[in-house]
Amino acid sequence: MMRGLRSVPGRILGGSGVGCAGFTLVELLVALAVLALVVWLVLPIAGSGRHGGGHALGEAVAQLRQARATAKREARAIEVTGLPGRDSPRQGAIVFYADGSSSGGEVSIGAAVLRVDRLSGRVSRVE
Repeated sequence: MMRGLRSVPGRILGGSGVGCAGFTLVELLVALAVLALVVWLVLPIAGSGRHGGGHALGEAVAQLRQARATAKREARAIEVTGLPGRDSPRQGAIVFYADGSSSGGEVSIGAAVLRVDRLSGRVSRVE
């Protein structure tokens, strides 16, 4: 038998390490970085079309949640009017009370619908 020659899976005989099958750590890190960059660029584009008025929807959710938090913190009723997608400022105003409950209701923004629970005052998106 010849010295230095041994059979190791995935290697060429000789044991020098040259011609190893597989990827180096640098190649894997570069591939992961490229993949992360593609996801970072595509995600905002794909996400904005799905929500039907993504910016207005986010603003409405923030406005409703802020009003609920203010009502609880200041122990007084807060009325939210002028939500996006409403015809007049008073149409369907939502009131948040000091105990966290609300008058309840729904707000339509594009294809999305926000629901405000009457008992808990919780704001959620209806699918």
